[in-house]
Amino acid sequence: MVLFNLTITNCACKTFFIWRTHVRSTTRATPHFRTCEYAHLSLLMCCFYQQVAMYHTPRGWYFSTRAKIGIWGSPNQGRFQESGASILVTSNELEGLNALEAGFHVYPDLYKDNNVHFFTHWTKDTDRSTGCYNIKCGGFVPAEGAELTPGQAVAPASTYDGEDHYISISLHTDPNSGDWVLFRDDLEKPLFLGHFPKELCPKLNGGAPRMAWTGFVSYPKNEPSPAMGSGHFPLEGERKAA
Repeated sequence: MVLFNLTITNCACKTFFIWRTHVRSTTRATPHFRTCEYAHLSLLMCCFYQQVAMYHTPRGWYFSTRAKIGIWGSPNQGRFQESGASILVTSNELEGLNALEAGFHVYPDLYKDNNVHFFTHWTKDTDRSTGCYNIKCGGFVPAEGAELTPGQAVAPASTYDGEDHYISISLHTDPNSGDWVLFRDDLEKPLFLGHFPKELCPKLNGGAPRMAWTGFVSYPKNEPSPAMGSGHFPLEGERKAA
């Protein structure tokens, strides 16, 4: 598990980079990214903090990943704050990074509400000129009639010391088409949600050099952090920690 803080100081960018270093080796790190949605803010609001908890695989060649993600709301989250959790497959390099991501987040600036939303994201050049959330640009192709689509709000949310609510998702390479296919796995049978066409990320054709499971929050420097998950530590156990 990786825990770290990051300060973002340049909001004129389209992308900012996050290096996640494995706690057992300061020489091993993996890049992650967030599209900068804040270029319209004043300079006062142009510095952001991001905190991330992550587990990632060693470098290799991987074909499938799955996660059971707790659905936690954040009803008082600020407009320019984000909190969520995701599964992520990436290539290795920082420049020209290919990455596919799916998960759940609260992101008022994107959705204009404080609901929990299912999301997808992709890029083939570290977000410099390609990639987007959900279906704001060409990329992820939702399955026809899918009951869970990118950008869709999900409910109910888990409550502290109450009932836990989870959604399991998985991402796999299709050996026939070469696409990355996304499923919901917590129902009676797997539900096909859609696919990332293989042409989106050439460096991920047939597999991925690295996979990761992340929880994250980001927020302007002059605001308190939103909760990551329940906002409580794992030692508190079920129904209290994400």
